Amino acid sequence: MNILIYNPTAERKGGFIIDVGQEQAQIDIAVTLPDAVQCMRSAYYELLLAENITVDEGTALLDELQPETNIYLPSHVIGVTPEWEDYQALFDAFDDQLFPLLIGEMKDEMVMDRLMNKLQYLTAVDRQKNGTENRKEVFENVSFI
Repeated sequence: MNILIYNPTAERKGGFIIDVGQEQAQIDIAVTLPDAVQCMRSAYYELLLAENITVDEGTALLDELQPETNIYLPSHVIGVTPEWEDYQALFDAFDDQLFPLLIGEMKDEMVMDRLMNKLQYLTAVDRQKNGTENRKEVFENVSFI
């Protein structure tokens, strides 16, 4: 499973791998929108997690996630913003594209629970597509920066 984290407030870019049950998830990190777009031009991601986004960053990201762009569109997109004003301004735009937008920070239990549910769902879908055993994986000790 490939996951792209777009976090404009992160201090580094690159990638790391986490164990996802019997599989591994490749996680790439982009700290600028051009970095995120370049990642999506070169690889397909099941999940794009846009973390700590502002109105401007969220709007620019949604502009890039159009069918006519020359990127591999991710299967699922989740936005996370810590500010209420940004949440209010971005909610309808995310909802129009059927992307959930969460308010809070990655350390918040509610946000982490929803992300873990999404990872479990994506893993189950991937197994069904590949004709492998479909069972619920338990994700433990997963943290996003």
